[in-house]
Amino acid sequence: MNISCIDVQLEKIAIMFDSVEIMLSNEQENSTISMHNEMSGLLSITISAIYENCIKFIMEQYSLHYHEKFNSHVKESYDRLNSRIRIENLKSYISALSGNKDNFERYISVINRRYVENIEVKYEQILNYRHKFAHANINDTTIDELKVFFKFSKHVIYAFESALIGNIKSEFVKGLEQKIRYLSPMHTASGHMMSSFGLRVASLREQYLLLECEDILLSIEKSLYKLAELHKSAKSLSLSPENLGKLPVYEKEIKELNEIISNGKKEIINRVRV
Repeated sequence: MNISCIDVQLEKIAIMFDSVEIMLSNEQENSTISMHNEMSGLLSITISAIYENCIKFIMEQYSLHYHEKFNSHVKESYDRLNSRIRIENLKSYISALSGNKDNFERYISVINRRYVENIEVKYEQILNYRHKFAHANINDTTIDELKVFFKFSKHVIYAFESALIGNIKSEFVKGLEQKIRYLSPMHTASGHMMSSFGLRVASLREQYLLLECEDILLSIEKSLYKLAELHKSAKSLSLSPENLGKLPVYEKEIKELNEIISNGKKEIINRVRV
């Protein structure tokens, strides 16, 4: 399951294909060919325009994560993008915004191997169809071909998202893992659990699902910090963490913190389970 900020936009294209096919099925046979040609050209324009909107939206969401002024700068700088945004343009945007170009290329490589296709070529071809139809009224494609090209080319947009927003998620996970490595040895009961949890986090990074789970991860992090503080108290009292948990004054609090950590792990796994 992919959690993406552009799923809704791309879903509009799929709905549009279904609507056009229903409309054409109701047309008379002698008008279907001309209507089909016209609609396929218009579809290429619409797909390109939605791709453009997705690209802008990704950059705006990425910049908003850092600062409102940076967000305003990005909006102004990229407000006049046209619907012919090439692969090289996307790479230049990633570099300009300090994204992760490796994420972009890795994502595309994985999809190419999965489908035995070149999704970059499919993406560029839709832009070419759009340009010819919009500027010269030349239509070289069909609705069926566009539907196939959309199936593959949309992953270029997801790759762009992974290079920017996906990079934010990866950095968040790295920071969290460092804190887990620092904190987990302080509490034997949670140490083994957090080690296995760290392995789960590593796989999550590849799925780009961490933003959905960020609230739970932060809750776990706070609980670990609180446990660390309690263990410092135990040390000052010359007690082990296990014996500290047996004292009535600490027993309830430690139990609640451990439950937050344990339940948080279960909830994350449930949320991201495919």
